[in-house]
Amino acid sequence: MNAEQKISFLRTVTMFEDLTSDELADLVHIVTAYTFKPGAIIAYQRDVADKLYIVQQGRLEEFFVNEAGEVVEKYPYLPGSAFRDVWLISPTTHPGTIRAVRAGTLLTIKSSDFLAWLSRHPNATLDMSEEAWRMVEDIPALAGTQHYRRFELLPGEKVIFGTRRSRWVLVGKILIPLLLILTIAAFFIWLSLGLSLWIELVLVFIFVIGPLLWAGYSLFDWFNDYILLTNKFVLHREYDLFQFQGHIDKVPLEQVQSVNAVKNSVVQSILHIGDIRITTAAQATALFFNNVGRPTELQEKISAASQDARRAGRALGQARSQQVIRESVESYYQLPPQLERDVPEEEGSKSAESAQQTRPSWFRRRYGYRVVEGDIITFRRHWIVFVRHAIWPLIALGGWILIVSTIGIFSGPTMTNPIFALIALSFLALILFGLYWYFENWRNDIYRLTSNMVIDLAKLPLGFGSSRTEAALSNVQNVTALQPNLLSTLLRYGEVTVETAGASANIVFLDVARPNQVQADIFQRIQRVRNDQSQRQEEQRRREFITMMDVFRQLEEQRNLPGRTPRPEESIDDSYDEDVQWYSS
Repeated sequence: MNAEQKISFLRTVTMFEDLTSDELADLVHIVTAYTFKPGAIIAYQRDVADKLYIVQQGRLEEFFVNEAGEVVEKYPYLPGSAFRDVWLISPTTHPGTIRAVRAGTLLTIKSSDFLAWLSRHPNATLDMSEEAWRMVEDIPALAGTQHYRRFELLPGEKVIFGTRRSRWVLVGKILIPLLLILTIAAFFIWLSLGLSLWIELVLVFIFVIGPLLWAGYSLFDWFNDYILLTNKFVLHREYDLFQFQGHIDKVPLEQVQSVNAVKNSVVQSILHIGDIRITTAAQATALFFNNVGRPTELQEKISAASQDARRAGRALGQARSQQVIRESVESYYQLPPQLERDVPEEEGSKSAESAQQTRPSWFRRRYGYRVVEGDIITFRRHWIVFVRHAIWPLIALGGWILIVSTIGIFSGPTMTNPIFALIALSFLALILFGLYWYFENWRNDIYRLTSNMVIDLAKLPLGFGSSRTEAALSNVQNVTALQPNLLSTLLRYGEVTVETAGASANIVFLDVARPNQVQADIFQRIQRVRNDQSQRQEEQRRREFITMMDVFRQLEEQRNLPGRTPRPEESIDDSYDEDVQWYSS
């Protein structure tokens, strides 16, 4: 099935009938077509459900089996049916087994691919269920919510709860300057009749404008300190206005070991405020947020979210194990697959995938802040770094242009003097070489994020030297983002520290653009690496187990295994042993 055939069919599906041509053209890149025969099992009960199924031809039925193995309910799926749209937003497990009644073709869309597509087309008109739309609204990146943009949430990351420090903290900080303003204003009105104008202005600045600035600072500081709970992380954003420094700390919910809510004084107990401290399993990181309102409630939310994340991870892990074990057995015994990829569609899928992942332009590859090429993300330092290092050559270039222009205007014949031209061109060559040196030095300092490594590459121009530092993502303990001053906050650049098992092996991304996004990218790759490692280990154990069971079956077929327990049909003859007769009587 080629792309045109996919688009033509998707226009007949109720869920996608209102999409534009561009949206459908992008959607077909993530659609996979399969053919199936009668009796084929499309999905087993309690397998991972992370796809939307669309029946193009044939007939499917889903049947639900209870604990006793009895079929309690059946539901048919006819051509054009698109079922379980909620699996596109939140993967879960199959409630029933889907079986083919008549041969046909079906299309599937994976959840991760659909979320990426929906982020590219947030205004797409889709006929989804109310439950699916409620799930979309919980994902800020899909719902268009700008309030959490600073946190750079991952695709599919849902916001559960968010709060600032208690309002009593804000009131306490603002109350003092406001009382000071009122007191000084009353005293000033009573006393200002005999003062000169300039003394009155000084008093107004000291005792009125100063406290107002104090109150404004307190409000801004309170507004920018935030703790956010999602279905993947606990995030803490702290902004220090004195140093104009902001940073975001993240703790994955699966790594949360303890959540402590502490009220350190009687005043905190009366006002229901306290401190929250979150530690990880290895005690390597700690997230601390003080003076939060209702700390016990926040503690319960974080603990519940952590337990839910672990529970969901275990459920999906068991479902994946069940699915992979079945696939491993089928592969070991070379059983025919239940679903077969359509060969023409597979060739079209490769071209569609390559068309979707358009290679960045030459200019972007050489100078872009964040360049994605295949599975490699390249980060480059902010342009302000080049300006800061090349400030003197830039000033010299401006001075050279000013001097040459002035001489050309007021002393034209001097410009034709060979000695003057040689000197001027020599200075210009030195200035341009300096600019080239600093520019190439800026361009060659890059950071790369691969599928399993984080790499720091630094290279001097003209091959004068280079260095390479790398760390495996599997060894990364924590990733923090920091914007150290006012300029970095305004221009949105900063530092990202990648903490590894050994402190000396830490990698620091210096002056990178959008450090919060860099932090999110690294966390996303870390999660992928850990999932891949877990799956490889489990697959290896399953292969060993399947091999052992196969050997056991061969030995059992040859009747080479000794017995360990009596067979159920064998009975004890009571007349053979008097002790048994005495005991039974």
